[in-house]
Amino acid sequence: MIVETPQPVELVALLTAHGFVVEAEADRLVVRETTRAVVSQVAFDSGIRLLELTETSRSLEDSLLDMTRSSAEFAST
Repeated sequence: MIVETPQPVELVALLTAHGFVVEAEADRLVVRETTRAVVSQVAFDSGIRLLELTETSRSLEDSLLDMTRSSAEFAST
């Protein structure tokens, strides 16, 4: 989920307090494993204005890397 707001510090604190993982990328926030409805409701309830709220999908490559990551950690060097 890509989120843009004029109040990024407040929104990061709020979403983190609700248990979401939030990453700052350039002038936007990336919130993982949630929906637009949830993020917009949390922001609305706290009076935080949103400028952009876009759902993103994971690439096939990202999914494959996640699935194989644990086996790669135990590979011999």
